Amino acid sequence: MIIVSQDGKTILNFVQVSKMYVGCRFDGVPRICAVTSDGGYETMGNYTTELRGKEVIKDIVDSYSGFIASATNYRYGTAEVTRSYAFYRMPEV
Repeated sequence: MIIVSQDGKTILNFVQVSKMYVGCRFDGVPRICAVTSDGGYETMGNYTTELRGKEVIKDIVDSYSGFIASATNYRYGTAEVTRSYAFYRMPEV
């Protein structure tokens, strides 16, 4: 699943995200941050409260879970992922 940042300037492949969290606080603004498997760091969105950031992270997890469920074919007891792609755009405030 591809995640598009709030400002539309960054995209991440969720498979390559090793950590995503709320709490990068510069100037007191709660942010959703992503750490990639290669050690990169991206701010994906700014939110008015930490609670709103947590809601957005939950929405990302729910979207990814739905994507995996819809992109998986169960054939003979194994899982095969198709070449489908899904996009998640970080919401404004």
